[in-house]
Amino acid sequence: MIISTAQISQLKKNDRKAQYALYKMCFGYMMSISLRYQKDKVAAEDVVNRAFLKVSDNIGKYDSTLSFKPWVARITVNENIDACRRSKTLRKVINFNSDLVDGDHSLSPHEYNTASVELDADALRGLVQQLPSTTRIVFNMYVVDGYKHHEIADHLSLTTGTSKWHLNSARKRLKIMIEKLHETDKIVHYGK
Repeated sequence: MIISTAQISQLKKNDRKAQYALYKMCFGYMMSISLRYQKDKVAAEDVVNRAFLKVSDNIGKYDSTLSFKPWVARITVNENIDACRRSKTLRKVINFNSDLVDGDHSLSPHEYNTASVELDADALRGLVQQLPSTTRIVFNMYVVDGYKHHEIADHLSLTTGTSKWHLNSARKRLKIMIEKLHETDKIVHYGK
């Protein structure tokens, strides 16, 4: 996703055709981000529209020496976090002892990566959507968007230990869901 200086100048002038062209260019990418955070397509589209307004309103602040795609991604992720706060899906959670969080690693990176390769993207996205909202958001921010635990904690008003707990919980739950899928798959194959 590349944007030219000519496009930026048109967008700064609030040129509707340039805005529409940018919207078409960004929609799929922004939607793919929002679908990771929102429970349904309608909510994701709503967030994409609000995020696009922020992109459009703040285009003058965009530093053209930097890549455009990560800038749009950051705005979209932040808008998804804000949407979750507005809908009150993020609840206050208790602080967990970070010793317990750091000590329990039942799913090794190798096991997790192997399992994710064995599922197609849609199936994996569906499993992630089944996670509780805060756990899903922490998982997406850490695994997909590359946030650090202290950044997640700042964004979501959590402690770093609680962020780590949610990530660990997501991994455990996903492991169980993947194992169930594999068991079901074995039953189907053996039943033929």
